[in-house]
Amino acid sequence: MRILFCTNSYDGITNGPAKFAKNLLDYNKNFPDVDFFILSEDIKKDGNFEFKVNINLPKRLRYLTQFIRMFSYMREAIKLNKKYNFDFIIYNNALSGSIHSLFSKNVIGMVNDEKNIIKTYGDKRFFKLIKHFIFQFFEKLATKSMPFIIVNSSYLKRVIDRSYEISNTIVLHKGVENSLINNYNYDLIKNKNERTIVFIKTDYEIGGLDILIDALKFIQFDFYLTIVGVPSSIQKQKYDIKRFNIKWIEKLDQQGVFNLLRSSELFCLPTSSEAFGVTNLEAVAAGCKVVTTNVGGIPEALYGFKNVILIEPFDHIKLSKAINDSFKNDYIDDGKIKERLQNSSYEVVYSNFIKILKKQAIK
Repeated sequence: MRILFCTNSYDGITNGPAKFAKNLLDYNKNFPDVDFFILSEDIKKDGNFEFKVNINLPKRLRYLTQFIRMFSYMREAIKLNKKYNFDFIIYNNALSGSIHSLFSKNVIGMVNDEKNIIKTYGDKRFFKLIKHFIFQFFEKLATKSMPFIIVNSSYLKRVIDRSYEISNTIVLHKGVENSLINNYNYDLIKNKNERTIVFIKTDYEIGGLDILIDALKFIQFDFYLTIVGVPSSIQKQKYDIKRFNIKWIEKLDQQGVFNLLRSSELFCLPTSSEAFGVTNLEAVAAGCKVVTTNVGGIPEALYGFKNVILIEPFDHIKLSKAINDSFKNDYIDDGKIKERLQNSSYEVVYSNFIKILKKQAIK
């Protein structure tokens, strides 16, 4: 079986949905009967299984970026398909493959969140609204024309099936790196820095940073908060907070994120929207207590794990109470945590991915 995986982000990515593509070739070695190829604009150098798509985006055409990207990937994918005869051409973002799917029945896509269905941002500007409806149109087109769509949670499957009136979605839960799970042990818990909180989210507004900031004055303990993902310009303009012990980190690679989680007592993400929430799972694997919200696929991702508190979103009072309760309570040693985490390991995720493709190829 030969599969072409198309993703706009690849070499420059250490987290998020594009990380799935980044690790695909490594885990592909476990499946000798399957060959994966990568097509991306974010490839430093072509290899035997990695191909670069060149996209030139003049400034005057910035509003057409997504359309230029769609046609550029389709053109290169068609060229490669003539040479390799792929069983599937998979777009990491189904929207990007919407046009291609109209001309080929082996094009499938992934939908990684609900943002094109549920408008979660507060920007009411005309261009933002138009962009939202255009993206929603093409994502719906993709889901209607592709033979099947892969989503990362049962929650997201329900949302997409209902909103786009389809029944061809398949759930593939995303996972956690095996090394993070294998390194979990109780010594990790004992060596954590006490009263430390970490917030990690590139989309910090949806991640609930404002709610967390409002909750800080109600925390009953001296604490140290590390915030990852907020641009330095925004830190100074919007969050000039000096009365708390806060460390700001604009960017952090994956290993840096893991090291931070391993040393922190509490991971806090009061998000208003989350299709699954892999970072919550990574925090559990790093031995953190977790305070997050009960929205989207989060309860699904964290089901069965101890040391987790789920609250309603948009409530800084409930959030502060949850943080206080978490600090008051000792970490509960769960003897089955590694067994549960193994079900979310990359090894299992990629194996399930291959099983899905093989099953669909038979139909």
